[in-house]
Amino acid sequence: MPDLDFDQLQRTFKRLNPQVLRLWRWHLGWTMSVVPPLTGKTMVLGNVGRKSGQRRHTPLNYAVLEGDVWCTTHERAQWLRNIAADPDVTVWLPLRRPRRGRAEILPADEAHVDRLRAVLLASGFAAGRFAGLHPRRDSDADLLAQCRGYRLVRIVRAGPVPRSERGV
Repeated sequence: MPDLDFDQLQRTFKRLNPQVLRLWRWHLGWTMSVVPPLTGKTMVLGNVGRKSGQRRHTPLNYAVLEGDVWCTTHERAQWLRNIAADPDVTVWLPLRRPRRGRAEILPADEAHVDRLRAVLLASGFAAGRFAGLHPRRDSDADLLAQCRGYRLVRIVRAGPVPRSERGV
C-alpha cells in the first residue's frame, strides 16, 4: 500500500479516535462492535509512549484467534513504534475488563496470511472503505501485495488491570 494511503488513514483516524475513546470512557465502547460485519470489532490498546513516557490509548480493530488478540497496522504507526520499544500493553475488549498483555510484532507474510485475513475481516467495512482491501475476495498474493509495509501484532493476555491504572 503506498505511504500516501497511510498518511490519509492516519489523518482520518486522528479525527475519529477521540470520539471512539469517548464512547469507551462512557462505558459504551461495546456499541462499536454490535454489528461486527458492518462496524468491525473494536478494542482499546493502552501502551506507554516511547518518547513521552505517557500512557496512550488507541482504538483498533481486532480478532481473537486461539485465545490471543491480533491486530494489524502500517509499520509507520506510532502505537506500533511504542510497543516495539515497550511490549507491555493493556487490552480492553468490548464488555470485558482491561487486561495486561504482551505484544509481539510479526510480519504480514505468507506464514501469517490467514491471521491477517481474519483481522481484516473483523475490521468490518474499514478494510474496504479506508484501505481499499477486500479480504473476502482477494487472493492471498493480492492481499499480501496490498498490505506491504503492514505488520501483525499478537497480544498474549495476562492478568486484569487495577482500576487505578485504566485511565481511558
